[in-house]
Amino acid sequence: MPHLKKGGDGHLLKNSGGHLVVDCGSAGVCNECSPAIPDTLYVTFSGQARSFAIWEGKNEVPWHYGCVWRLTQEVDAGTAYLVIIYRAGQWQVECTGDWQWDYYYCKQTWLGDSAACGHEGAYTLDLCRDDSGDGRAGCVDDESCEDSAGATCVVSET
Repeated sequence: MPHLKKGGDGHLLKNSGGHLVVDCGSAGVCNECSPAIPDTLYVTFSGQARSFAIWEGKNEVPWHYGCVWRLTQEVDAGTAYLVIIYRAGQWQVECTGDWQWDYYYCKQTWLGDSAACGHEGAYTLDLCRDDSGDGRAGCVDDESCEDSAGATCVVSET
């Protein structure tokens, strides 16, 4: 179902399926694409290791709200997240690994296209964090970034 935002009069636009979708940044909105971005996107990782290996392979990521698609997975310490988001004019994939102290310190951020409708394709690893840097644990395995250094990330509609 297409994702359309409210019109200037505050009413949901037709064919929105009842979804309220917000403006996702000044560079454009992900919900004005034609054809519309589907409710399910796929993220395929290859080469994820250790704490990030929970996301290895093809992951079906459902639409959450706005310009956010989110998948969760339970890990020993709580919940790990895989998120596709269009934020500040940039498509991003964020994933947390199998974490033990704070998921913020067990995280990868991948950058995609800057075009509002450019969600598909290969993403480039921008940040990988597997510990806090001050002795507090992040990932269950603090070699997760080093061992995932050659990983790839691709977003697709099928």
